[in-house]
Amino acid sequence: MVQYHLMIEIGQIIVGVRKSKGIGQNALARRAGMTPAQLCQFEKGRVSPTLRTLERIAAALDMTVVELLGGVGGVSTVEKPEPRETLPGDYVALRACEPDAAKALKAILPEEEKLVAIEGERGISSACGLALNYAQAKLDGAGEVLAEEVRVALGAGTLPFGDLASCLEYRGVRIYKVKLTGSTPSVSFWNKSRDSLSIVLNVSNTPERDVYRLAYEVGSACLFVSSGLAPLEESLQEHRFIADFAAAFLMPAVSVRQYVAETGIGREGWNLRALCNLKFRFGVSAEAFALRLEELGFIAPALRVKLRDALRRRYRSRRGNMEPSPHLRSLDLSSRKEILREGGGV
Repeated sequence: MVQYHLMIEIGQIIVGVRKSKGIGQNALARRAGMTPAQLCQFEKGRVSPTLRTLERIAAALDMTVVELLGGVGGVSTVEKPEPRETLPGDYVALRACEPDAAKALKAILPEEEKLVAIEGERGISSACGLALNYAQAKLDGAGEVLAEEVRVALGAGTLPFGDLASCLEYRGVRIYKVKLTGSTPSVSFWNKSRDSLSIVLNVSNTPERDVYRLAYEVGSACLFVSSGLAPLEESLQEHRFIADFAAAFLMPAVSVRQYVAETGIGREGWNLRALCNLKFRFGVSAEAFALRLEELGFIAPALRVKLRDALRRRYRSRRGNMEPSPHLRSLDLSSRKEILREGGGV
């Protein structure tokens, strides 16, 4: 009962501070690296945030945890991260305190052992072939630079990935689909003795979510390897770095700029049809593509929010079809006319 009341009290504090700073729930969730639904659960006292999550929320509010809570209920009573589980063999989870790490590794371990046996028989190296070492000392603004370097190492240049999974597997990255808890989209492991990277995706992910999480895990692996194979605590700064990496990795600025230029769409000219036809070329969700467009200055912020709200209304009415179905074909005259056709609305 005490813990329940503390959860409510913490949630009320977050709401009060957020509103006093004039920050919306969606904006705070984005800054803290979580979904608005997750933040809502914390604010309503339905879920108890871990200390790591509180640190991210506090940092997003430009505060420390102690400043945020103000000693209410005693910071020491806040739920702390669970002790890190010891994984079998030389496996290490890329991120510390991953709730599904042991479950995911148990599910893929038989397949991993079979692959290792085959590789041993045929003299094939298990080592990951990606260029993961990252030499920069600062994370701020460096995610996009690193994304370009990794793309060059993959031989992808600035073009959208036709099949990101195959591209990564060709470089020795192992990819699995496993049933994880709903709040865990992916988990990744590094094997220290083999220098191998294994990415586990949740079977409940949408295809667009899978693509994003593959990019996110590659960014995480870059930080992990560069930190001396120490599991990431995923601070707000680290999360922003990895998110910037994933966006630039999947949607290079040069490529996005070229596609937008070929359609002639201005900052105020986007609608759902245009958004979904172009986003499909990058394999990402419409919301992710819209955020990238805003980041690069290709869509007006107010219009991007309007389109996001329209998408979410569509999500609620079409549970089995989260994304409007795009048409993938060359940007010839007829397809450009369709993208730019008036009357589509948002």
